[in-house]
Amino acid sequence: MREWYDGYRFARQAETSVYNTAMVLYFLTPDELIDHNVRIDYGTLRHLLVVNRQAAARQADINGNFDMLRDIIADGRAKTRISISFPLQRLADRKNFLSLLYYFGLLSIHGSDHVRSDLAIPNQTVRHLMYGYPRDAWDDARLFPANMDDLIALMNDMAYAGTWRPAFDYLSTVLAQQTGICDYMFGEKVVQVVLATHFGLTEYFLVRSEYELNKGYADLYLEPDLARFPGMIMAT
Repeated sequence: MREWYDGYRFARQAETSVYNTAMVLYFLTPDELIDHNVRIDYGTLRHLLVVNRQAAARQADINGNFDMLRDIIADGRAKTRISISFPLQRLADRKNFLSLLYYFGLLSIHGSDHVRSDLAIPNQTVRHLMYGYPRDAWDDARLFPANMDDLIALMNDMAYAGTWRPAFDYLSTVLAQQTGICDYMFGEKVVQVVLATHFGLTEYFLVRSEYELNKGYADLYLEPDLARFPGMIMAT
């Protein structure tokens, strides 16, 4: 329950986090741990994300919202001073966009440095829902047409037979075939976010970014969700 429904703080001086009391009821239905009603409709964010991609494709000035969402998914957190109010036409501003995600409940306060708030994805439910936004934007822009049915079949084999390479090869091939993707996302995070987004949407694994492991940090760590899929094996 802590993994999926805890993690909300609404004041910088708060010392403990709270649960979403409506979502905890989903703990009683393990086949569906996520309350999809808490997901902000993609149409609400569409303009903020896709305009960024289209501008980048024209090599014009970009507002950076898609890139910020990418970084949040990769890193799990961002620092900003939360805006109390702001006009809709100023949502291209980094502080305003992050504040909007906070008011939507997609980010929550996890600390502060006296002025700025350390915002983080509160739990696995929200992280899973956030994976859908880049995927929707890629679909909307016809940029990354990976077939989710094919990927789910490959992930099923990965989870239950330990054959992990075909799933990674599939996404690697699709990514390599795309043109223009590096116009708006570049560096290793493009690979990290593409893998996290698509593997996270298949539900077999808890996807963790920058996970502390073996006295270092893994860019991406897939933890088998054995609570929901007890028949999974540990791939070697």
